[in-house]
Amino acid sequence: MTSLNPTSMNNPECYYKLKLPISQWLRKDLDLSWYPDVFPDYEWGEKRIWGLQYPKIDAILSDEAVEFFRSIGFESNMAGPNTVNLFRGNPGATMGIHHDMGPKFSINYSWGSEHNEMRWYKFKTSNPKTYSKPSTTGRPTDYFYPEDLIEVGRTAIDEPTLVRTHIPHHVVNYDVNNYRWCVTLRNLTNTWTWEEAAEFFSPWIEVEDAVSL
Repeated sequence: MTSLNPTSMNNPECYYKLKLPISQWLRKDLDLSWYPDVFPDYEWGEKRIWGLQYPKIDAILSDEAVEFFRSIGFESNMAGPNTVNLFRGNPGATMGIHHDMGPKFSINYSWGSEHNEMRWYKFKTSNPKTYSKPSTTGRPTDYFYPEDLIEVGRTAIDEPTLVRTHIPHHVVNYDVNNYRWCVTLRNLTNTWTWEEAAEFFSPWIEVEDAVSL
């Protein structure tokens, strides 16, 4: 049975905690003053509660972290070579439940929020209802209704984590006072399955239940 305990180390359906040989994940001189204070409302008046920008990886991660990913041959490419996703979730914000197109995984690390979770789901039915609105990228995206879903995993992304992105998921920022910042490493040209991604990163999966394929 899948554990829903947010303190459990790994959930092979959803995520793996990574123990990377990196002593400093973010830049010590990280400067986010350039990040937009406010994102435009949706055209129908709804507030945007999740922001997204595409900085260069070395503007966010430490030189040590950048060199590690270069050494293992993994390049983040979201809006050109060596770019990352930098999300900012408003205090108390809950993202809509969706699944991503393209790569089936990413490496995520969040900070700023005192309490946040990423959650994953499976469908109760083969024909779930959806509603469409622009995602944080501005692309029309199908979102799912909670009543059509069963939760299969959750965890706080408070350390580098390999996360599955092609099944329904979302993020909840329980902290009503602080933004939830999250850097995401993905490569839009990557075609690995979730199992292949887990195999590639298995040397750095944190505990003894690392995947063996």
